[in-house]
Amino acid sequence: MLKNEVIQQSFNEQKFRESTIKQLKNEFLKVGLDLEISSEIVEKEVLLSILAQEIIVIQDQAPHLLAQLLYSFDLPENKVVEAFDVPQDAPHLLANAMLWRAAQKVYLKAKFRT
Repeated sequence: MLKNEVIQQSFNEQKFRESTIKQLKNEFLKVGLDLEISSEIVEKEVLLSILAQEIIVIQDQAPHLLAQLLYSFDLPENKVVEAFDVPQDAPHLLANAMLWRAAQKVYLKAKFRT
């Protein structure tokens, strides 16, 4: 299993960050949602905040799409359950899990491509 530090370190690289944002957009597109987010974002916290806001909108306007989105990201069930245990924190916790999963996919693709 990948250590959190490896992903964190990789996220400091611009190309990795851009690829992770592209992966996030692709996951949203799988369920018909257009994630409008700049690949120029440098700060992880800014990215998490934008993702959390998107999750809030989806949860309010199209909760069925949120379920599809969580499935598309292939998040561990325990992470999803933990997130919804504290409803007010759920958007931020889910955003963090989605970002981690997208970054993990980018890292693994790059690792096995070389």
